[in-house]
Amino acid sequence: MPEVRLFVWNSLFLGVVLVAAALGGCRYYTETIPEVNADDPLFGIWHLVAMQRPGAAEEGIGPEPPYTLEFATSSRLAGRADCNRFFGGYERAGKGRIKVLAVGATQAACPPESISGEFLRMIGAATQHEIRGTQLRLSGGDGSALIFSR
Repeated sequence: MPEVRLFVWNSLFLGVVLVAAALGGCRYYTETIPEVNADDPLFGIWHLVAMQRPGAAEEGIGPEPPYTLEFATSSRLAGRADCNRFFGGYERAGKGRIKVLAVGATQAACPPESISGEFLRMIGAATQHEIRGTQLRLSGGDGSALIFSR
């Protein structure tokens, strides 16, 4: 009988540890970026409306599943790539130039038709940004681009 009690206590302890780890790990991804600066049009939340793959025409992207990008004044970025959340940093490298620093993301298994991985790669490869009205265009040196709207 002592073996059964030990098994039950070990199972309960493991369960508590796993729940605590899951809740503690989720906290970072669910926080929003609090610092935004209305004086800089780059800051704030952008929603993906189109993408352009290298050598291809621009292709519209619907509102679902969500693909978002948020820039903060603290040189941090975050967003949503379908069923995953991501975060990282960025630096402005001159007028219209941007350098995206290491981007981390959750690793949920999105549906097969998801463009989550491609979207994250394109954000990481962005070297230029251009804002026209309510649209932001992030482009890479290979001719790829992500087009966002407010």
